[in-house]
Amino acid sequence: MQTNARPAPRMHPSRSRSILGSLLILLVMSACGNAQVRGRLVDFRTDDGIANATVTLSQRGWGRSSGGLVWDKEYRATTRTEADGTFQLSLPGPRPLTGGYGSLSIEAPEWQRITEVAVTGGANVLLQTLPTPETTVPGGIARMGVLDDGTPFGWSFVANAPTTNRAEADVFPLVVEKDPARLTLIVPPGGGLRFISEAEQRIAEASYGHLLRYVNEAPPDGYGDTLVLHADTPGTVFVRTPYDRYAKLAFDARRLTTGSGRVSGMEQPVRFAVMLPFAFNPRPGRELPFDPAGSTRSVDPRLNSVLADLPADGTLARIPRTYRITMLNDNGAIADSFVVRLEPETVRNLEGAPRAGSPVFAYRNVRLDYDEGGLPRVRLTVDGEHFTYNSAPMLVGRRRPTAMDVDVYAPHKPVRRFELRLQEVEEP
Repeated sequence: MQTNARPAPRMHPSRSRSILGSLLILLVMSACGNAQVRGRLVDFRTDDGIANATVTLSQRGWGRSSGGLVWDKEYRATTRTEADGTFQLSLPGPRPLTGGYGSLSIEAPEWQRITEVAVTGGANVLLQTLPTPETTVPGGIARMGVLDDGTPFGWSFVANAPTTNRAEADVFPLVVEKDPARLTLIVPPGGGLRFISEAEQRIAEASYGHLLRYVNEAPPDGYGDTLVLHADTPGTVFVRTPYDRYAKLAFDARRLTTGSGRVSGMEQPVRFAVMLPFAFNPRPGRELPFDPAGSTRSVDPRLNSVLADLPADGTLARIPRTYRITMLNDNGAIADSFVVRLEPETVRNLEGAPRAGSPVFAYRNVRLDYDEGGLPRVRLTVDGEHFTYNSAPMLVGRRRPTAMDVDVYAPHKPVRRFELRLQEVEEP
């Protein structure tokens, strides 16, 4: 039987895309009830509001970018704080595409920048900041855990490195548990540990580096030689080292970074390690000013090796010092080694005593000076049969050697790389 029905019309692809796009826009518009985020920025010390600070609320999610659909499109909204520090703005992205979660950042001239404050629609947050410090102590990431063979390893702030030697570690783990996170720390004789919880610090809202921001001086007392950290109690660990220097570590199970495999400074693979942000003052005193979002100073092990021996007044005596000069060959064996006593600002020329099969080294213009900061620096020239190596003035301390590479040339032979080490030693 025949019918007079017409075949259904075919829709043009471009028109289909247009309708799909319109439907997406309608979906977005219907979903954008754009929930509000409210808050207040205050001075942590006084609770006074901070006016005219720039507040940025950002979200990431699906959206169009450069003509295509991407999953990490950023949506941003910005406002400024009122005279009393309050602010209000809407989540900038559509909820179906962003999940309704956002991140706040806030900055004002002469104040520490606050970043990575997690918020949802309807949130009302209290953000606390401090004036930007004139100087800050260096910081980094401390790694502590267990090697594949079960050997625990701790952290040395002076060396800025992990170590399995408890005597060298400033803080060492006795127990490292993953789920739930639990960490038992100890210190060598003369050291100490003190924990101040997030609540005790009256921190209202978590942000990037918040556990290193607000307490800028290590407590004078209350330290013990063992500390147990639990997942449900975030806070700041203050460390007093055996050589009377202070550091602070952030422990927060909500943001705890862990890892395994190869760790720099460890010969064996690591079974499990925790990574704790820290700030460290290599000089005498309990001051620990640190700006997590603005600090650019990193730990300098060579400088720390010298600063760790500063007396309480922070000044080294300008006296003669004794150093060991060592050459290691490309196999790590000692090629030359001797001890020399240097008078300040006095040049010495020294002959080496190389081991069998090693080149003959001569050390010229060896000199000890004290820099503008009162720290000892050594410079020298190494002469060989076919080469000369000149060093710049180098900081040299007792706790670790100062090392540099010396390339030794000989006709018709490959270049050999030696390692020159200088280290201050006790008077022989």
